Amino acid sequence: MKSMIKKPIHAAVQLAGIVFLVGFISGCSSSGGGSDDDFVVLTPEVPEAQQQPRAFALADAYNANSPYKDVLKDCYDAAEGEECTFTQLPLLGQSSGGNPTIPDIMDRVIVSHDWMGVRFEQLLTRMPAEALQLFKPVAVIFIGSELTFSSYAAFRGALKVDPESLWLTADEKTALTNDTGTGGGSTDSTRDDLQFRTRWTLAKNGLGLNRRLSASEREFGDIYDFFAYSTYADLAFAFDLFPESSYTEDRPLATPAVIFNETINSNSVVTDPLYQDANLTVINSVLNGVVDVYYDDVPATDAQKALTAEEIGNIFDQEGRATLWSYTRDYRDTYRLFAMAMMQYKHNVTLNVLFLDGTEVNDNSTIAYGIKNRLATPETAPRAKFVLERMIGESAELDSFFSSSIGSPEYITPGTTYGSYLDEFFPPAAADSAIGARSQDNFE
Repeated sequence: MKSMIKKPIHAAVQLAGIVFLVGFISGCSSSGGGSDDDFVVLTPEVPEAQQQPRAFALADAYNANSPYKDVLKDCYDAAEGEECTFTQLPLLGQSSGGNPTIPDIMDRVIVSHDWMGVRFEQLLTRMPAEALQLFKPVAVIFIGSELTFSSYAAFRGALKVDPESLWLTADEKTALTNDTGTGGGSTDSTRDDLQFRTRWTLAKNGLGLNRRLSASEREFGDIYDFFAYSTYADLAFAFDLFPESSYTEDRPLATPAVIFNETINSNSVVTDPLYQDANLTVINSVLNGVVDVYYDDVPATDAQKALTAEEIGNIFDQEGRATLWSYTRDYRDTYRLFAMAMMQYKHNVTLNVLFLDGTEVNDNSTIAYGIKNRLATPETAPRAKFVLERMIGESAELDSFFSSSIGSPEYITPGTTYGSYLDEFFPPAAADSAIGARSQDNFE
């Protein structure tokens, strides 16, 4: 990878365009971004005024020449019932001829800090071509220091991008809030009545991925795969509940909220058929109730309190979801499957899932059930293939991936301590690397 370059932030947009023309066009392929030899990482100088969090009121369109720059903020911030119509701000799938490009996407971006737009554009350039098609249901994108997790707001067609997945330098990092919100989760008031905890982690070449959140400087490789995973998950949700067929009709005065409400009350494109196929989905799982206790503070029944971590893991093993969180809502099952499968298909990144004994997680905790390469199980792979085919289309390449390239699942020996697993997964020798460095990126 070529060395980073630094230029004043006020020239960031123009500079980004020049670098993309010189560094990327010759190296891009139909399957994704340019080669490492052609890739130049931009780290613009951040003026002192932008080395701190800034409110949405101070945000502005990233591209000053965007045809939508005068309406982006108002449409993003519109009150319920006052959303912008497609005439005012069409979805990317409506205005791009059905094939959004990176310039099309960047015309919809609002940023609180200029460097966030530069980095977002760089990351998009490295993403596979299929990822750009997922932006069709998006009308506006906000990247701001007040955000603490990424999400898609369907009633405005708004994608929110957490800048935690973007920063590389110390000056960029100071723009973030100290709140590392996760967007939901249990307060543990009922979770402690259960006999297990769960963790999942992304892995590459057998070692865990680490965002290096505590570092003061990061490399592009520290953020790319995590950005990709988040983007796939958020846009799979958008695609599923906001299909192209629902807005291609000539309805200029309709809004994203109108179309979304129509769709969600009928059938989603992927989740409904996935759940209507009894060969793919177990509907009445024991874990549907367990997750209400684990994540939503619903009181546990005596039967749920009696379930061991091993029993929970064995049920999970046979039902083909990506993680325990996938049981909380049907659509979360879909977007987790999509994100997991795309990460392995396009990034060579696999998913590990653990169920640990007890209510405390430390190095001495024991693993009752653990699996590496969750996608490759015979229950999970067909479900993931079903989802991918409906979101990015059937292809010989996709068939080949699932038939010969997903590898095999590897089960972790029950009784293995969590500490020894982490030492293998995040070896101390890799402490300064994004891959293999022991971290807190073991999500639950």
